[in-house]
Amino acid sequence: MLKFNCPHCHAALKVPDSKVGIEQPCPSCREIVKAPIPFGMESLDDFLQSCQQEHQQFLGQPREVEVVPVEPVEETISTESKLLKGLREFGWWVSIIVVALVIHTAIMQVYIKFTIKRELNDAAQDVQDQLNSIFQ
Repeated sequence: MLKFNCPHCHAALKVPDSKVGIEQPCPSCREIVKAPIPFGMESLDDFLQSCQQEHQQFLGQPREVEVVPVEPVEETISTESKLLKGLREFGWWVSIIVVALVIHTAIMQVYIKFTIKRELNDAAQDVQDQLNSIFQ
């Protein structure tokens, strides 16, 4: 934000950096005031003006247009469809593997549950047998 005083009525004015160098009426006295360019930005303002001039000259020059051959649409579509087909097949294989892993995990949980239950029952029976032999 640039702060300066109006040269006509000396009112304090604030201007955003984007409006530096632009002429506008003063809100107090309505005289046209150009927002000053801060020290060091003069060269930037000159540079921007020269860029604008070069741009205008460039727009006024005739240009040659180069025609570039384009691939037929059918080849592009077939290439894309092959890629999509490959991705679908890959997706099916991933789905099958995931389902197989889920089933395998479920089977292993049931197996482990019954194995632990059987071993606990065997251990409980052994303890019962030892208690029976002690108290007989």
